[in-house]
Amino acid sequence: FVVAAPDHAGDSAVDALSGSLAEASTVSIDRPADISFVIDAVLGGAVDEPAGLADAVDADRIGIVGHSGGGDTVLAVTGGRSGAAADDRVKAVLAWTPSTAGLNDESLSAIDQPTMLVGATLDDIAPIEPNVERAWAAISGRPLYRVDITGGGHDQFTNVCDFLAAADSNPDFPAALRPVVDLPAADACTPAFIPIEDAHRIISRFGVAFLELHVAGNADAATWLTPAAAAKMPEVTLTLKE
Repeated sequence: FVVAAPDHAGDSAVDALSGSLAEASTVSIDRPADISFVIDAVLGGAVDEPAGLADAVDADRIGIVGHSGGGDTVLAVTGGRSGAAADDRVKAVLAWTPSTAGLNDESLSAIDQPTMLVGATLDDIAPIEPNVERAWAAISGRPLYRVDITGGGHDQFTNVCDFLAAADSNPDFPAALRPVVDLPAADACTPAFIPIEDAHRIISRFGVAFLELHVAGNADAATWLTPAAAAKMPEVTLTLKE
């Protein structure tokens, strides 16, 4: 895979720390536009991209992945919403613990690409009900996969526990940055949740298989994406609409 991972100007940790966060109404439109802009740039040969990158990208094999607010973004990219048109170049959508409050049922039902929704049962930031449930009921694309991680937390989709360990071991870590680490760590790095290594193993297993099948075109990956295969993992429930 060729991966482009953009920062969203006006909606990053740096913006939060500097007091330059954009209004939520602006962010909801700008973030999907950012994704389409990045696709344009990669396919068209951005000025500062590595030589040969555009030639390495297949315009017919584009998938997008997002977590939390990024889950909202990738669903908006493919379903559209008021002020943000859908981008039909996207062939597959992977949304981790998506927030769906900013998407109406019309936008969700307009998503007709293969889609995977991943939720965590102990997520109290973007809980499965109503967020994943709404998308699961409305999205028209098939196949539609739903993966529920029992005992998982919202920020176990990140590497915040690495940042926590680094902060705890550094006596000079700036006090002003502690909330940036401590708040998400509370939803990922305590014994209340499954070990984050197990969460990452699950997230990677199903996410990579989904992208292998629906972006890379590797038909063998379908064997990893069945309820029977998921049943071998006690922390996972996989449901499929075909």
